[in-house]
Amino acid sequence: MHKGCIWLTGMFLIITMVASPLFVPSFSAFELAQDTREGWAAILEINEYPDGWTDIPTDYNDTHRWVDTLTTLGWQESHLLIVNEVFYLAEVVEAIQFLIDNTDESDVALLFIAAHGVWLNNTIAQNDTFVDTWEQIPSQNKLLCISSCLAGRFTELVANDPNPEIAISAVGADELSWAGLEEEGLPIIGCVWNHFFTNALLNISADIDSNGDVTVEEAYGFAYPLTRAYYEDYVYPYDSYIEEWNNFEAPHPGMDDNYESQLSLRLEGATPLTETTIEIDWGLVSILTSVVVVVVLVLVVIVKRR
Repeated sequence: MHKGCIWLTGMFLIITMVASPLFVPSFSAFELAQDTREGWAAILEINEYPDGWTDIPTDYNDTHRWVDTLTTLGWQESHLLIVNEVFYLAEVVEAIQFLIDNTDESDVALLFIAAHGVWLNNTIAQNDTFVDTWEQIPSQNKLLCISSCLAGRFTELVANDPNPEIAISAVGADELSWAGLEEEGLPIIGCVWNHFFTNALLNISADIDSNGDVTVEEAYGFAYPLTRAYYEDYVYPYDSYIEEWNNFEAPHPGMDDNYESQLSLRLEGATPLTETTIEIDWGLVSILTSVVVVVVLVLVVIVKRR
């Protein structure tokens, strides 16, 4: 009788171990803490310039990338200010004011600017207005992204901001950037850096700590070598002038980071990097249940006969 009970107990444990994975809920069902932050972004890009300037006809591809990326990360489209036309300092200040008016300390504020580097030098870099307005944003989670030639010059403008922020430049302060056009036949349309950086924010391979979230810092580290390799493999063979200007080496996307921890752009409602779920197969559950019942009955009969 004692041996039969031991055998019965052992069989129950084996069956339980086999069937238990069917009843494990998806990992997404476990919420450690609710994210109450909101995301607000101002996205400015110029494709068509006044007479005397060279257009960049990318069909505002970089704007579309940011909109797609942010909405996938849980940002509301109504929280995105889009400026796809010629802008001057006044329009940039208005865009920053949009962030000032709508964010509080806990929210995330993003300013993305894509234009010719010389154009930005003649607008946002002419006086302290851009910097002074930027520093008024109440958010303690600020991100500035500049996609232009000489981009490092413009992220350097906010380097002394006393508030937590990250400023990312597509290239260094004295380097030329590349925005691909469809007519060129190269793989990327728009800013090369912006392509790899926005993709990285949604790429499970960029999630270094495997916590289901690609932070700004992780995305930067992931996109950096890909961007430089693209210049060497595609841009420089196509346009040797840029290679020569950049001293025959790939450009160096920059990141000025005075943010204490890691900056996450992922909000409540974001699409997961991967769906880590285990679905219940109820047909299999039914079969296993029947097997369990039969096994139990057989074991009970055997035990009684002993």
